[in-house]
Amino acid sequence: MSLPERMSEDLKAALRAGQRRRAGVLRMLLSELKVAETSGKQVDELAVVNSYARKLRKAAERYEQLNLPDKAGESLVELAIVEEFLPLQMRPPLRLKSSSFALSRRTTTRPVTLARL
Repeated sequence: MSLPERMSEDLKAALRAGQRRRAGVLRMLLSELKVAETSGKQVDELAVVNSYARKLRKAAERYEQLNLPDKAGESLVELAIVEEFLPLQMRPPLRLKSSSFALSRRTTTRPVTLARL
């Protein structure tokens, strides 16, 4: 299953489950992919997803600098959704001062401890 197909399936599941934020993020990702496809250049789907993740990462860091923890938290939740479509090697660490942001950053199956942050 290709990446856009997987995103479409996840979007359908999110809509059925009533997960508005997840559905919105998946729509944005699919939109970014369609824009890249219509540009006429060769499209690297992972590069497009990574670029969107980078935007969210920078937004979260900027919100933290501006002392807007709610906005930073929203960006981190969206980032966690986007990172589900990236291999682990393409997920750079996020440098935030607040450990609560870092703890809520990733949704992985392995436990996250403060020592690892």
